[in-house]
Parts: sequence; structure tokens; C-alpha cells
Amino acid sequence: MQTTHTYYDILGLTCEATLEEITMAKNNLAKIYHPDANIHCNVDTTSRMQEILEAYQFLSDENNRRKYNQDLQVTRTFRTFQMETEIENDEESFVRLWQAAHNLHHYLSESLRIHEEYQLFTKSKLPLFKKQVKDTNQLTPEVSRRLQQLREKIVASTELLSKGNIPAPFWHLDAMNWVLIRWGQKQNANYLALFHRYEHHLESTLSRKLRFKRRCEHRKFENQLTRVLSFNY
Repeated sequence: MQTTHTYYDILGLTCEATLEEITMAKNNLAKIYHPDANIHCNVDTTSRMQEILEAYQFLSDENNRRKYNQDLQVTRTFRTFQMETEIENDEESFVRLWQAAHNLHHYLSESLRIHEEYQLFTKSKLPLFKKQVKDTNQLTPEVSRRLQQLREKIVASTELLSKGNIPAPFWHLDAMNWVLIRWGQKQNANYLALFHRYEHHLESTLSRKLRFKRRCEHRKFENQLTRVLSFNY
């Protein structure tokens, strides 16, 4: 199995490293891999040095690092579940719902891309919304078939999420990822209760401006989903 090459791997650190340790690791590696230090060795270490600087710049930013750590935990948690087929195939497993949400976003994104390409959405005066053009006669049979397949997959994903009693406002990946991490720590936990904890987490950690921005993003997602499902190809 291929090992994920993370920013921590590049600096030779763990996720628990302090900012001081991150800076020290960057400085020590720079002494070894800086191109100027290897100019007489006929060794080009430029790309390696760029990796080191990129890892340092990213991990030294508190907000970027927090998000990165969360994404790493989600990825590792899901890989653990992937290795345990009995969990994946368990209809009560939250992993199936998490995967359905990711599929939903993927299929919706692909469908929107095609809609934009064929200008089935036109710009509106409102920045969050776009008007839809119902004339799909301009589409070739192949494109119509592809959009219909995507629509069916979107419907299947939403039906699975609805069957899991997850309200539509929680179908966003930030919510699903947050809950997956905590459900993975205790798999007999009630994931619906975890969504309420997530809601409280947002209220207590995000500023009013960020909460408003998140609500706008959620409304945009729901509007796009509604519009894509309203088409008949």
C-alpha cells in the first residue's frame, strides 16, 4: 500500500509538533537541501527545497494547519473503514452515508459543469443564484444521456441520506467530515446526535460573519441541487 506523503512526512514530524519544532525542522532541512549547499555536488535539490518550504508555510499557518489536520484524520479514518468490509457493508454504518454525501457532491459538480458548458444556467443579478434555461434541445443524445445518468445518481445519493434521517442542511462535506471523525472514535454513537453537536460547535467557534458565509454556501448548494433535479432530459 502506498504511503501518503503529507506535509508532516516532508518535515519528518508528527501531527503533534509545535510551531517551534516545525520551524526548527524547516531550518535543519534547509541546511541540507538548499541548492546553494549542494551546488558543488552536482545535485539539484531545488524541488526538494520547494517541498520543504511549502510544508513549512502551510503548517505554520494556524488556520490552514487545523483544516489540514482534520482532513488527514478524515482520510485515515475512512481508510480504516475501507479495510473493514463488514463496516462498509453494514447498512447502519455512518460510512455509507458519508460516502453518499461525497458522491452527491461529485455528481452535482459534474452535472453543473455540463450545464455551464451548454449554458443551461444563465447569470442572474443575484450572485448566489442563476436562472435556468429549460430548452435542452441543444443537447446531443450522448450529453442528455450523461446528464440523466448523473441525475439518477444524485437522486440515489439523496435518497440514501434521507433514509439515514440526515436533514438536507447537513449534507455538506464539512458537516459529514466532522461527524465521521467523532463517529469513528465511538462507532456505536448516535450520529444524529453528533450532527447537533456539530451545530453547537459552529455556533460556539465561528464568528457571525463566518456563520453567515457558511449559510450562504449552504443555500447555494441547495439551490444548485434543486435546479439540477428540476431538469428532464
